[in-house]
Amino acid sequence: MRFPAGFRKLALVFGMLVIIVILTLHSGLFGVPVNLSYVNSILRSVNLSNSDGASSVAKLDLYVGEGSSLPMITVRQRINYQVDKDVEDLWKGLEDEKTIQVVESDMSARRKRLATKCDMFAAANATLGRSTSSFLYFRDLKVGWCPVYKAGSSNWKNYFSRLTGVTKKCENITKIGPFGTCLHNRLLRFSHSAKHVEESTLKFMVVRHPFERLVSAFRDKVEGADKRPYYNGVGRFAKFKYRKVPENFTEEDKTRLLQQSDVKVHTKMKTTDPNNPYENPLGPTFTEFSKAVLLDGKWDMHWASYQRWCGACNLNPDVIVKFETLNRDNLFVLKKLNLPLDGFEAHSNPTKTGGTQQSTWRTYFSMLDRDIVRGYRELYIIDCELFGYDCDVSEFD
Repeated sequence: MRFPAGFRKLALVFGMLVIIVILTLHSGLFGVPVNLSYVNSILRSVNLSNSDGASSVAKLDLYVGEGSSLPMITVRQRINYQVDKDVEDLWKGLEDEKTIQVVESDMSARRKRLATKCDMFAAANATLGRSTSSFLYFRDLKVGWCPVYKAGSSNWKNYFSRLTGVTKKCENITKIGPFGTCLHNRLLRFSHSAKHVEESTLKFMVVRHPFERLVSAFRDKVEGADKRPYYNGVGRFAKFKYRKVPENFTEEDKTRLLQQSDVKVHTKMKTTDPNNPYENPLGPTFTEFSKAVLLDGKWDMHWASYQRWCGACNLNPDVIVKFETLNRDNLFVLKKLNLPLDGFEAHSNPTKTGGTQQSTWRTYFSMLDRDIVRGYRELYIIDCELFGYDCDVSEFD
């Protein structure tokens, strides 16, 4: 039996009022401990169906303190019970003892490899990064995380932003600064000093095959010249320095044509001048980009090595999440932290032309000269060894 739309809305409002009353009776006052599992059971009870069959789930901001059966966090948290079914199945699977043992075994092997390789490189006097500036430490959550960009970082950034209340402060802001999003910058402010991490803190990072991550960053941030900060930061430089132009072009000709291409980029004009080499293509080619990275040191957090960005050997993470088993490993971290699944999103790749897989990066690497490919191997060889990725490039000789 389907009730009129006005009645359903009234019922939803009434249901939310019931939640408020129950929570007040259960907890005394807002701002004192609230049991999230108890809240979830209530939220399920007000899940109504609208006219198209979709679910309308009540959303409520609650202040969460200490003293619940879950580790309580002194932050604002958005509770949303809608969870992707595949993620929910993985979540339930991690309640199985044998599954947990498999994941624990994987994590143990990854930690042992990292420790062994770190000792090996240290003994060989290799330069190992010791950066802690990228490390986000949320003391109340008892978690430390180094966000590796283009390796599923958005999932955790969004999740921690919800838990810490940062999301609301960035609702109408897309970016602050040339390379940092509002969420990242505000999370940095919320984070405590990495120099005073408590022993009970769980430290983790997410890794991905370095070449796959590099190509993913190029395709998403640089290739189409549709992200102005990356065009201004590396794209423009790369195509001006390494784009082949007719020999009879003067420096004035080059500057004028480059500026014309800048206008097309900044105004997002779709038509290009076939006689302007800087507009065909508007963004740098992978070869031009690669030369800028390897020969001119044009680095960015989205393709910086793990050692340079996170200082993995110094970080000594308790959990190493791998992109190849991303959703499983992410949920394992939540289980270890005893944090709720609500509000955590399954990974989705925003690259417009589809996700970057092993076959994709090989296609891009096949465009490069052998010396450039070898340069990338040298740049990422420590990352490959630390985390067990095959970075053999002999197939491109």
